[in-house]
Amino acid sequence: MIADAYQAARDRVRDAVLAVVRETAPQVEARGSFYYGDFHFSSRDHSTLSDLDLVWPAARADDTQVLADRITRELHARTGLCIRTSIQPERNFETLSVADARFLAVGEYLRWAPHSSVHSEAASLLRAKIALLLARQSTGQRYADVAADVGTPTSRLALAVKLGSAAEEFSIDDLVAMSGHLEHEPSWMVLRACLTDPRAAGGRRTYVDELLGRSTVSEWLRMYLAGRLA
Repeated sequence: MIADAYQAARDRVRDAVLAVVRETAPQVEARGSFYYGDFHFSSRDHSTLSDLDLVWPAARADDTQVLADRITRELHARTGLCIRTSIQPERNFETLSVADARFLAVGEYLRWAPHSSVHSEAASLLRAKIALLLARQSTGQRYADVAADVGTPTSRLALAVKLGSAAEEFSIDDLVAMSGHLEHEPSWMVLRACLTDPRAAGGRRTYVDELLGRSTVSEWLRMYLAGRLA
């Protein structure tokens, strides 16, 4: 019964979020976890730490920020939740190789990990999300698919923490353990150093240098992420 009530609450939030997008900004395309239904939603207090990801092809940066702020305000008015809205001007992930998608996942970890204390719910969620992204075998896999494919207690914990259905901590050791399959990738040493110490300036610089040389990552995305890691 509790699980049913939790799922019903998740469904209501997702429906409300997508309705706001349709009504407020019909020119944008919904992407990411709210679109696919695997957003974070705490079973404890029904809060969320997930962002709303949208695409507005060829839009100007000023226009996307104004619209993102408007959608965020409408989401709060409609759901009572503080959901940060991100609007990108291109479909950045459709042409990525799996290796580049994994590399960008590490960039997301580097961007956000320094802003949360190591044992906070936000930090645990970030580690769980990145672990699942790094374990993907194709860029089309979603979090539940990855957890099922890996099939370990750690991957199942990662999914539960990502969805918000478990309040347990997903530790740095858990993240590193789920990333061990990357040891044969050329950038493994950079990735491991960044994962274990995201605040290290040297590792961040090395990451940005390699990022700028990845030709299958769009120029806009390379410059966007590099600017936020500078």
